[in-house]
Amino acid sequence: MRISRFFIVFLALVCCVQEAMADEFPMVASATISGTLPVLYINTENGKPVTSKTEYLYAWYWLVPMGNEEIEAVGSEDYPLPMQIRGRGHSSWKSPKKPYKIKLGAKAALMGMPENKHWALVDDKN
Repeated sequence: MRISRFFIVFLALVCCVQEAMADEFPMVASATISGTLPVLYINTENGKPVTSKTEYLYAWYWLVPMGNEEIEAVGSEDYPLPMQIRGRGHSSWKSPKKPYKIKLGAKAALMGMPENKHWALVDDKN
């Protein structure tokens, strides 16, 4: 039960993607961060938005547990980990809640779930 609850929270995390200059990595989220739920930060290469369901963008990520002792931090703002990200889904790709496929540079156990390299993520901006 606990794993499924964290999985739902994981799927609801905000994917931070913003257009920016090539040498900048923005830290601006489009949603308010609660301060109590874990946050997965994703910065794409050159700040490019994810617009394709077939082509991966190179990106970096880190997971901040926000004081939740059951969740382990992964990477950090100073030492983000490599990943790739692209859109996924069919009709759901046209909805405001965008689904993404992320491919980590190495297997990782996120949010208390077993380690894996491939993950699905839903960006809930509403």
